[in-house]
Amino acid sequence: DEPAGEVSVLSAADTARLFEANKDRRVAVYMALEAFAGLRFSSAFRLERSDINIEEKTILLPAAKHKTGRRYLLENLPENVWAWIKNACNIKDPHWLRRPWRMGRVLYDREKNEAFKRAGIPRSPNILRHSFCSYHVAKHQDAAKTALLMQHANQSMIYRHYRGVASQVDAEKYFAVAP
Repeated sequence: DEPAGEVSVLSAADTARLFEANKDRRVAVYMALEAFAGLRFSSAFRLERSDINIEEKTILLPAAKHKTGRRYLLENLPENVWAWIKNACNIKDPHWLRRPWRMGRVLYDREKNEAFKRAGIPRSPNILRHSFCSYHVAKHQDAAKTALLMQHANQSMIYRHYRGVASQVDAEKYFAVAP
């Protein structure tokens, strides 16, 4: 069990191992949206290719795909998330080829569990999103910027739970994880 107020994050090395073990699988695209764009699990698997603008480097979270029921446009995301999104065209999984950008909640959860097992890394709830937040605030030293990307109402949660969890050096390694 974690102490109250503590969040679990992946080390940069474990993150690299997780994505290396799954880079050719469709689950990697969705996990990258959580780990490197900070999306909630429930938003990641609902995204469609039309919600992602690679040229402008934006991700639209329509109100129907967001927990608050409000529309969000995410900008200024780390470069490695775009590399993972572009890598989707290299996925040869027959399910992905037949129905790209289509995965339900139960299937995503199952494939994500298998992805962690494949990499030999224990999975805890929201570990990818918590990792994004911890490393993003460490890298940029800007809780307001991180709160905006996390779709938090303000930066108080960032200060309470994520600030000081990771170092800038580790954050550089974390955001260098790319296919």
